[in-house]
Amino acid sequence: FLGRVGNVSDRFGEKISEAFAAQVIEAVAAQLPSPPLFAFLAPDENEESGSCYTLYMEGADGGGVAERLDALLGGNPHYAWCRKLGQLHSSRVFKIEAGGFEAYTARLLQQGKRLGEIKPCPLSSESGWSRIFQGAYGAPSPSKQGAKIF
Repeated sequence: FLGRVGNVSDRFGEKISEAFAAQVIEAVAAQLPSPPLFAFLAPDENEESGSCYTLYMEGADGGGVAERLDALLGGNPHYAWCRKLGQLHSSRVFKIEAGGFEAYTARLLQQGKRLGEIKPCPLSSESGWSRIFQGAYGAPSPSKQGAKIF
């Protein structure tokens, strides 16, 4: 999976590409005891954490994911610079309880996408996904099976 060239998230100059997000998610997933059923990276904004990136994951288990995620994202010098300037805060993990891809699809359908256009993607440039999924910020819980990561 190489990703689409034009899919980039850039709020403050961090320039996170879809291909880079896929590499980061693969690296995070490789360190988990079981792979996530569904996962993608997106910018996130709220009063508690300010602007940051969130890894949305369903059905994965592992501690320290947010720290590893932030370190891997820091491999992008533009992201590292935005973190140093305080424009972006530490990355977070949102544990999706169930139905991640279904909720993802429903949001995109509401935005006017056709069902045939919707594919799992490692990066969304849109924020507000925590309002779409059932779940919470924190460490993901165990999974009994693996599936597509994005």
